[in-house]
Amino acid sequence: MTSESGQSKSTQSAWVRYERKIKGVIDHIHKNPAGDLGNDRLAEVACLSSFHWHRIYRSVTGEAASSTVRRSRMTHATGLLIRSDKVVREVGIECGYPDVHSFSRTFKSYFGIAPAAFRELHRLNNDSPAISSTTNSENSEAIAWHVELIDRPELVIGGLWHRGDYLAIGTTFEKLGAISMLQKWNTATPYMSGYYLDDPNLVQLQDLRSFAALTISHDQPGTDIPLFPDSIQSPGVDHLPTETCEYWLPHASYAKIIHRGPYILLENAYRWLYNSWLPAAGREMADIPCNENYLNSPIDTAPDDLVTEICLPLQYSDPAI
Repeated sequence: MTSESGQSKSTQSAWVRYERKIKGVIDHIHKNPAGDLGNDRLAEVACLSSFHWHRIYRSVTGEAASSTVRRSRMTHATGLLIRSDKVVREVGIECGYPDVHSFSRTFKSYFGIAPAAFRELHRLNNDSPAISSTTNSENSEAIAWHVELIDRPELVIGGLWHRGDYLAIGTTFEKLGAISMLQKWNTATPYMSGYYLDDPNLVQLQDLRSFAALTISHDQPGTDIPLFPDSIQSPGVDHLPTETCEYWLPHASYAKIIHRGPYILLENAYRWLYNSWLPAAGREMADIPCNENYLNSPIDTAPDDLVTEICLPLQYSDPAI
């Protein structure tokens, strides 16, 4: 992966050790939402002194470990609220809040709405993993986004594969952020991107494949880098690469819309883009995965203020282009 030079071997070795520790802690946080995720326990997981652990984590990720824990638990809570019939108290317990009042306060301070009200607004259909923007489907069709047709030049992306629920890809992005900082990647854009290969209405949640990425500065893209997504062609692939990968994306045309708000509501925009805009526009999709560009970060942005570009790849309407 592209990086800046000049580090001593001992410094590089230390960064590699920190990278492994941070990745291990991030995995632990997301796999144990109801567990003890206090600073001392996370320091134990990292095998580091609690005196230094929080400083190392903040310097690598840009936030305190407690902020990562809260965001992870709140993301897990939204999934339980809209995908299950568990009462709010049970959801809170599964997310590490044995006291329902503490859970409700934390949830409302994070999303600006109480857990029960959030469930009513954004309840999933029982037979589909797609998110419903409202209980009234006619009202949801009235929502529209401004579509901008853009050409994007060829580029190189580097990142990590994620298998499973798209709502859980935040774990992988957090790992990627730590890796890119420790390895000092030479990135071409300030934001992260997500590439999504499967339709969640057709593929089981545990089999969904996505790629958490950064755009990498590269002098000659496409010369020695595999085409995305390389040999990752079907949901039946049992094993995705576990280390960082680089891929080349060719010059392509896209329909771009801007979504503002929590990531959990992105499916509303996808549904409109596929079901309403695409047939009305008479365009066909290109054989490239959809991608999202995250123009700000949940680390320092409230969920309602998150801004995401959704880019749907299109076949060129004019063969001469």
